[in-house]
Amino acid sequence: MKKGTLIYDQDCPLCVWYTNQFIKFGILQEDERLPYFQAIQISNLKFDQEKAQNKIAFVKAENNEVVYGIDSLLAVLGSRWKWIEIAGNLPGITSLLKLLYLLISFNRKVIAPVNCNNTIACTPTKNWFWRIVFIGLIALFLNFSVTHYFTVHLNSYFIGNHFYGDLLYFLFQFVFQAVFFYILKQRNFYDYIGQIAFVSFLGALLLGFFDLGIMTLQSWGFETELLVGVCYGIVYLFMIFEHARRIKILGFSGWLTITWIAYRLLIYPIAFKFF
Repeated sequence: MKKGTLIYDQDCPLCVWYTNQFIKFGILQEDERLPYFQAIQISNLKFDQEKAQNKIAFVKAENNEVVYGIDSLLAVLGSRWKWIEIAGNLPGITSLLKLLYLLISFNRKVIAPVNCNNTIACTPTKNWFWRIVFIGLIALFLNFSVTHYFTVHLNSYFIGNHFYGDLLYFLFQFVFQAVFFYILKQRNFYDYIGQIAFVSFLGALLLGFFDLGIMTLQSWGFETELLVGVCYGIVYLFMIFEHARRIKILGFSGWLTITWIAYRLLIYPIAFKFF
């Protein structure tokens, strides 16, 4: 018996992936998932099209009730495991899940970039609150992880502030890139600042992985002074190529990668001593 229809963003790699998992594990059948661009063309499928752009919609077969966002995911999972739906709707837990869902949903095209200009896209509406929250959380994580790497492994070279140094460099990069963004006559800075932040987040994750590896090697008695610099260089190169890859997908000028590199080179004499 058909449970309903899950209306998902076919231009969102993250959405495609987790709905594929629903089908793979038998939580949904293939005909119970429908791309947004097809769903809006079916006249007897009643749902709020604008709301479904921001929150994945699930139209229940039994009564045509429509639920959105985390409620739709809980309803789908609850069709297989009722306890998940019950637990997810408990006071406190449901509020936290809804906040987390909105944070991810409004920034999903930043997490997995895709150019939707020539398609009937399910692009979320611009929401500056959730974009700023997204960037703010990344800034805090970045300040902790990168500053930790600098102070633990590069302390003899690091001359920046140990408490908020990388946070300031991160925030000033938005200003620096904004100047060149408008000089280059680019459009949609809202999307671009998300990419600046997420590239830094990915770099911080990779740096954290190296940090754990280096500390493990140190605990085993290995000399890691050279490795510390090499790992940081790998992270820097990864971020350059990832920034270039993402702006190419979104159709921004390649010069933004050049200015991104230039800013990094400008701040290094402020953050490090080399002799």
